[in-house]
Amino acid sequence: MINIILLGEKIRRYRKELGITQTELATKLNISFQAVSNWERGTAPPDLDNIVKLADLFNVTIDGLLNTNQCTRSLYLGIDGGATKTEFVVFSDDGCIYKKFKLSSSNPNDIGVDGCVSILSQGIDACINEFPDLTKIFAGVSGLGAGNNKKEVSTLLSIKYPNLNIKLATDAINVFSSADEPCSTAMICGTGSVVFARHNNTLTRVGGWGFHFDGAGSAYDIGRDAVSACLSYEDGLSEYTKIYPLLCSAIDSRANTVWESIDVLYKKGKAYIASLTPIVFKAAAAGDEIANNILKRNIDRLGKLLNKATSISGNRNVIACGGLFENYGDVLIKMLQEINPEFIFIVPDLPPVYGACKECLFRFNVVPSDDFHKNFSNDYLRSL
Repeated sequence: MINIILLGEKIRRYRKELGITQTELATKLNISFQAVSNWERGTAPPDLDNIVKLADLFNVTIDGLLNTNQCTRSLYLGIDGGATKTEFVVFSDDGCIYKKFKLSSSNPNDIGVDGCVSILSQGIDACINEFPDLTKIFAGVSGLGAGNNKKEVSTLLSIKYPNLNIKLATDAINVFSSADEPCSTAMICGTGSVVFARHNNTLTRVGGWGFHFDGAGSAYDIGRDAVSACLSYEDGLSEYTKIYPLLCSAIDSRANTVWESIDVLYKKGKAYIASLTPIVFKAAAAGDEIANNILKRNIDRLGKLLNKATSISGNRNVIACGGLFENYGDVLIKMLQEINPEFIFIVPDLPPVYGACKECLFRFNVVPSDDFHKNFSNDYLRSL
């Protein structure tokens, strides 16, 4: 019986060896791009007529194309677990992606160890159900460095998956590995914020205490400050801010005041409050003093973390990633360099899950191919 998933893998490999895209293959066969995509993802097989055409185009026998008794490549699973989302990528050592998807946060500080294991298990199950030969997994997850989180998550996963080789680390490792050049300081700035310094094979965390205690420097802090500024204005404790009408509209189009939607803010929680950050940047760009003060306070906090971390690492090169840098990197870098002009920022062109995949190969003593980055980038940036 033909395994259509492995057949799809072979079609994909042969196509890449020809140096053509899915669209170009579809054109040669006079079929739709979606049909080729379905074949390669293993959701539907080609019909007999197209199998004959494919074998001829790839210069292989029909039997050679259809022989799926064994996988043509070893596959791996890289996982990047953050405070807002957890991303899963099944890939090969040449950087080709076979599956990618996202689930919700896996940070055990937010959802507990059992919740973290549940999210990771949900993603792992989806991958091994489709790729049963998959056994090597690396997960870099935010919050694993706190207390006994890593040990407890590792124990529960080893019980659930005794036949899988799962390696765990904090998500800082994903960030360091996502840069294709050596760097000693990494800043993650999204819903939460944290900075890591690496010196003499020792990883040191600076900040990253969680939303209850950090106080400033993250999207959550900026969103919370926006809400506080508007509530203060409503109570007559501070001046009007251009944040106010934007916030009223964003949280509930029917509300006349922020206070009328306070229940919505509490119910939706941290990630939702962090999602209000663009309002502050918009108001700041319009010259609003309160919005600018909110950004300055939070970025001053980031600058303080960076100054400490770079003094530990011994250089001013900083890998910067996370939602705030993805969306407002130019603004953040400009303000941080005003704090310390010696900061040199490296913003990777791929997200931290790319680093998780590279780290996965490293942990299993596999050397990525020379075109790993190119293949990964091409596959990640298009819809599989």
